[in-house]
Amino acid sequence: MRKLFGTMLLFMLLLTVIQATPAHAQSKYTGGLLDGATISIGKTVGTATSTTTLMTDNKPETHGAIDRQSIAWYSFSSPQEISAVAIKGVRYEYDVEFWDATGNLLSSYSASKMDGLQSLPNKVHNVSTVVLKPKFTNITTEVVYEFNVFAIPSVAPLATTIERKQSGNEIVILDWADVRAQSYNVYRSTSVGGPYQVIASNVTSTTYTDKAVINNKTYHYVVTSVNEFGESVYSPEVSLEVASTKYTNGLLDTKIIQMGKVVGNATSTTRDLTDNNISTMGHIADVAWYTFDTPKEITSVIVHSFGEVNIDFYDAQNNWIDTYKVINMDSMQTLPTSLKNVSTVVLKPSKAGTRPRVTEWNVFDKSELPPTEVPSNLVAIAGDAQVTLNWNAVIDATSYNVKRATTAGGPYTKIATVDGTKTSYTDKGLVNGTTYYYVVSAIGAAGESANSNEASATPRAVVVEPEPNPNPGNSEMGNRAIVTLTLDNGTEKEYDLSIAEVNAFLTWYDARAEGKGKTTFAFDKHNNNRGPFKKRKEYIKFDSIYNFEVNGYESGAGTGGIEKPENPQPTPLPEKH
Repeated sequence: MRKLFGTMLLFMLLLTVIQATPAHAQSKYTGGLLDGATISIGKTVGTATSTTTLMTDNKPETHGAIDRQSIAWYSFSSPQEISAVAIKGVRYEYDVEFWDATGNLLSSYSASKMDGLQSLPNKVHNVSTVVLKPKFTNITTEVVYEFNVFAIPSVAPLATTIERKQSGNEIVILDWADVRAQSYNVYRSTSVGGPYQVIASNVTSTTYTDKAVINNKTYHYVVTSVNEFGESVYSPEVSLEVASTKYTNGLLDTKIIQMGKVVGNATSTTRDLTDNNISTMGHIADVAWYTFDTPKEITSVIVHSFGEVNIDFYDAQNNWIDTYKVINMDSMQTLPTSLKNVSTVVLKPSKAGTRPRVTEWNVFDKSELPPTEVPSNLVAIAGDAQVTLNWNAVIDATSYNVKRATTAGGPYTKIATVDGTKTSYTDKGLVNGTTYYYVVSAIGAAGESANSNEASATPRAVVVEPEPNPNPGNSEMGNRAIVTLTLDNGTEKEYDLSIAEVNAFLTWYDARAEGKGKTTFAFDKHNNNRGPFKKRKEYIKFDSIYNFEVNGYESGAGTGGIEKPENPQPTPLPEKH
C-alpha cells in the first residue's frame, strides 16, 4: 500500500511539472503581434486559398510554404504600430508590406535572411494588414518556419561582427555587419579582453571613425547591437596598432577608391589601397580613381605595387593635366613639377593587359607634408650595465625618440629624446643579464614617424682575464703585443705596444673598473708618428670600451720600447722658395 501511494505521488509530481512547462518557451520569435495567429495564403490579399499556423507556432521545426504565385498575410482587428519583424526561412530574402484599413500601402521593408529580430528603419503606424512576399529566383516554393511582427521588440538584436578595421595617422575606422538593429554602441580598450569603455552610442550606421587615438599604440574594439528591448552581447574583439607611416598623411588617407573600366563609371569600390595595411590589396585591371571635393596642388606620390603603374591627373572639367610613371615602387616620389588644379587622380597599369596588385596608394598636396621617414638599421650593442644604439640618419629629422621594452614587440616606453644631428644613444644603468628591446622614431616637420625595426641586447659585466706573467722575459707573451679594442659604437682600434705599455694599460683598466684613476688612457701611436709630428697619442675613454684582446709576439728587438726600422730615413724638410 505504501509503495502504491509513493508511485501515485511521483506520477502526480511529474504531471504537475509537465503541465507547468510549455512546449516552447519565450523565444526570439514570440512576444509579437502574430503569436499563434492564423496566416492566410493566396494570390491576393483578401482571397485566401489556404491558411496555416505553422509559421506562428514558435516551433522552428515546423513550417508553412508559399509558392511563386502566392503571398502570406494577416489582418488585425484594429490598427497597430510596427517597429520590428522576425522571419526564419530557408532560401530567400523577403519583402514585408504594411497596409492601412483602406488597402493603401504604408511602407515596405526588405528583410534579410538572418535568423533574428530586425528593427525597421522607422516605425509604421496604423497598420491593419502585414504581407509577406519571398523574393523568388529559381525555386517555385519557399518554406517559412517562423514569421512575426512587433510593436515593441521582445528580445535584444543579434550580435554583430566587425568585418573591417583600418588605422592611419591618429585614426581608426571600423565597419561591422548590419544586423538590422535600431542602433549600435562602440567600445574600446587598451587591454586585450577589456575592460571596455563606450566611445560612441546610438550609432545608426555600420561604420565608425575613432580620432581619439594616438600613434604607436594598440587598441581593442567591440561593438554591440541595440533595440528598444536592450543591448546584445559584445561582438568578437578586434585589435590594431595606430601608426603614421610613409603611406599616410596624404590626400587619400582612408578614402574609398572607385574602380571600373572608365573614370566616372564605377563598377566597384575598395579601401584596400588606402588602409595603411600592405597585407591587403586590390587588382587594377582598368582604372582606379578618386575625385576631390576641391582642386588640389599635387607635389608627390607613393605607390606600393606588384607591377608597373601610371598616375593620371585631371582638372574639374576632366581635362588631362599630366601623367606620371611610377618608377621607384614603395618610396616617396616628388613630381618633376607640382601639378595645380587637380580634381581627379587616376591609377592604371602602365602596360595594357596587365593587372598590377596594388597594396597602398597616396598623393600629397602642397599643403600636406609627406610623413616623416622611419629610422632604419637600428643596432643594439651590449656593454657592462649599458646598451649602445646606432641607426641610420633620417633626412631633416629634428630629433629622435628612443623607446625601450623588456618584452619583444613592446609595449615600449620612451626613455630619451636625441638631437637630430646624432644617430646613437647609450642607455646606462641597466641590469646585467636582462634582455632589453629597443625601437627609435624620428621627429620631423610632419610629426613623429613610425617605429624603426626592433633591436635587442643583453648587458653583461666585462671580465678581463690578465695574461699570465706579462713581463718582457715571458716566452709565452713575447716582448710586444697587439692590443685590439672594440668600442661601444662598433668601431675597432688596434695598437702595437711594448709589454711595458700593455701592463700599463691593464693596470689602468683594472683600476678604472673599480672607479679609480683617470677616465681616459693615452695610446702612443709609435710608427704612425710620420710627418712633422714628434709624438702622437690617442686618448680612449674607459666607458667607450666594449671589450679588448691582447695578442703577444716576439719582435726580436729587445724588451724596450719600439723596434727601430732598418736604415731610418730623416724626415725631409720643406723646400725653400
